[in-house]
Amino acid sequence: MLYRANRLAPLAMNLNQFCRALGPRLGPLLSEYSIRYPNTHIHFYAECDRFCQFIIVKIEEGYELEPSVKAIFDEESAQIKLGLIATYSEL
Repeated sequence: MLYRANRLAPLAMNLNQFCRALGPRLGPLLSEYSIRYPNTHIHFYAECDRFCQFIIVKIEEGYELEPSVKAIFDEESAQIKLGLIATYSEL
């Protein structure tokens, strides 16, 4: 249970509106994500970016998001990319 909470923390912090918009669909997506990527990344933005890439693949495979949820995802995933770039450029 704690492991799952640790996986959810960066997503809840950085993809908050997307997680809320997914509602009950978030749980099954997190379960599948955790199976595909069993090792967490300690860098919050990197973990979030990997989750975003997972969602993009799901969409390409036919997973449907309502337009409003997709718009939230697009906005928050772009913010993740910017945050990731900023953290790497500070090193």
